[in-house]
Amino acid sequence: MPVQDVVRELRQVPPTAEQLAAEVLTAIRTVSLTKAPANL
Repeated sequence: MPVQDVVRELRQVPPTAEQLAAEVLTAIRTVSLTKAPANL
């Protein structure tokens, strides 16, 4: 999911701490799968 879409969704619905943490973890997993760890 493009970053713009994520930002738009977060602006539409105020995220709870759990929701925000889940978004961050998902983003980290996605980046980890698509880029080498050295690029993080």
